[in-house]
Amino acid sequence: MTLDGINSYQGITRIDQGNLRINSDQSLGGGNKNNSDLIMNGGGLKIFGSFASDRDVYFNADGDISVDKDMSSSWNKIHTGDYKFTKSGEGELIVRNGGDASEISLMNGALTLINLNMNSEKQDALLNVNNGVLNIIGGDVSAKNDLIYITGDSTINLDNVSIKSSGNGMRLSDNVQSTLSLRNQYTDMPILVEGKNSILNINAGDNTTLASNMHKSDESTINLNLMNNSS
Repeated sequence: MTLDGINSYQGITRIDQGNLRINSDQSLGGGNKNNSDLIMNGGGLKIFGSFASDRDVYFNADGDISVDKDMSSSWNKIHTGDYKFTKSGEGELIVRNGGDASEISLMNGALTLINLNMNSEKQDALLNVNNGVLNIIGGDVSAKNDLIYITGDSTINLDNVSIKSSGNGMRLSDNVQSTLSLRNQYTDMPILVEGKNSILNINAGDNTTLASNMHKSDESTINLNLMNNSS
């Protein structure tokens, strides 16, 4: 189903199954900020326009948000509960004002999370990155197992994030080339580059302390670059 242009209906929008395609915030109707949220009970939201929304997104089941190439869409908060949120599509999705999440997968494109509280008691990794750019700014991130598991070429940017992980802070699989950039960050999370022919480039800058234990296989590489008052 596609909703485009300006729609005047009031209240929340609920996706139960299938995909809803939108190209503007007005596609989801009017209503005030307290009565216009998006509820995802399954299925996916497909975004084919650039816009900013003050709505929150609530997940009552695993769900997918896709943003088309060259598009950028920002939302107020996300609330995933115990469900998995997947970001797909080659465009950019931004969550501006936090919320909560327990499992996020980035398939491609860019995902920016600002002041989000992420806490997972699952055995799976909290953040699974297949491909793309993941930006985490502020917020608290903790995981019972691995924090970030990378299975494809990607870039991870961390800025002033509180991190706690009982497993690996970051783990790379086979044949992956990724970059970890740190700003205003104290990082003591373990980093494991276990895959064959994998490369991790770490750029630590802007008042960053890197205190991580780093381990790699004989067939992998870690490159470290300290910049701008980092250690």
